[in-house]
Amino acid sequence: YQRRVRGARSSNGIQGYLVIVQSSVKGAAYLDQRIEAFLLEYQTKLANMSEKEFAEHVKSVIIKKSEKDKRLAQATERFWNEIFTNFYLFNRRDIEIGLLSKITKKEVEDYYALYISPTSAIRRKVSVQLFSSAFAEEMSSPCSLPEGAPPSTKISRIEQISEFKRSLPIFPHIYN
Repeated sequence: YQRRVRGARSSNGIQGYLVIVQSSVKGAAYLDQRIEAFLLEYQTKLANMSEKEFAEHVKSVIIKKSEKDKRLAQATERFWNEIFTNFYLFNRRDIEIGLLSKITKKEVEDYYALYISPTSAIRRKVSVQLFSSAFAEEMSSPCSLPEGAPPSTKISRIEQISEFKRSLPIFPHIYN
């Protein structure tokens, strides 16, 4: 199977973390289980990381964020995203670089434990699973909780996306 960790991202002002896994051999339940195992493994790796190594990772992120746009389209997309989300932080990269230069390993560990770790009681997760006909049987079976999931975990299968969106309290999206 093929795995890509896309990392932190913001969509319409909402922070998230994206992991994409594709397989023509394994089903969605197995892949979801492997993502959860990866997230637990990374939490251990983060905890065992030295302060020096952490500082090197932070420095590399700062360097990447400091890079000038290579194409006008990149800057245009950044600025339009600020307008679209009504945040208007046209200096967002500078703000993020300033915050990154002050971040501590403990803050990242605490954040990870609270919002990303599969063992967190308050973590929220959206898992979008597309099935090939080879896994049609798995698609029709009931969803099960991943191993080690907190008891408060709930699973909802959404089959009619437009009906689900209409049921949300913030649909349609309206800005103040």
